[in-house]
Amino acid sequence: MPRPAVVALLAALVLAGCGQHAGSAATAAAAPAAGSPTPAAPTPAAPTTLASTTTAAPTTLAPTTTTTTIPPTTTTTIPPTTTTTVPQVVAATTAPGVPLPTVPAGSVLEVGDSISLDAAPFLQASGVVVNGEVSRQFSTGIGVVAELATAHQLPGTLVVDLGANGTVTAAEIDEMVQAAAGVHHLVFVDVMVPRSWEQADNAVLLAAPSRYPKLVTVADWHAVSGAHPEWFTADGVHLNPDGARALAGLILAAARS
Repeated sequence: MPRPAVVALLAALVLAGCGQHAGSAATAAAAPAAGSPTPAAPTPAAPTTLASTTTAAPTTLAPTTTTTTIPPTTTTTIPPTTTTTVPQVVAATTAPGVPLPTVPAGSVLEVGDSISLDAAPFLQASGVVVNGEVSRQFSTGIGVVAELATAHQLPGTLVVDLGANGTVTAAEIDEMVQAAAGVHHLVFVDVMVPRSWEQADNAVLLAAPSRYPKLVTVADWHAVSGAHPEWFTADGVHLNPDGARALAGLILAAARS
């Protein structure tokens, strides 16, 4: 056999033997020596048991119900306000032969002059209290009314029949209204006298209701008597029984209005 082939064969054998030896050594190392105790298999660790976490169910709060009791609404019905408006002017009297109207005794007071005294019998018979005086001026009458008011002797209705003996001013009307404070109805009687102050006095008297619309009425004697000269005596101022009755009828109509 040629030399190179022999060398190659030897090399191959050497390599084969080395490989076998290595495998046996590895096997021997892995197997335990004879008589040596077999190492115990490792005890597997007990699995860790996690304590179960109990999740509490969410607490559901019952909704709070607030009950508000509303008291029933009370409706107050306010009656309509009644406004008493007296008539501004009365120009009517009781016809002849017709009984005169009456008023509750003492509920009406007349403060006047001598013409009032002419009508006094008819007025008093109908329940009116008459306070008359000859030649009494309007300004004097203010004091009379003030004294009666102080003495608490003014009734609900006051009749002022003054002006035939002199002038009446708007300021005196105001003073009379103030003096008569507390009365519910104030009646002024205008004048029928053949004197220079007649027209001016009547203008002032007839204007009073517009200034005191809830208080003052004018008994328009000038309008009622103008067509009846037969009601007057010779002086054209004072009254005979027919005229006195007619004036009383006018005053009663105004006082009762």
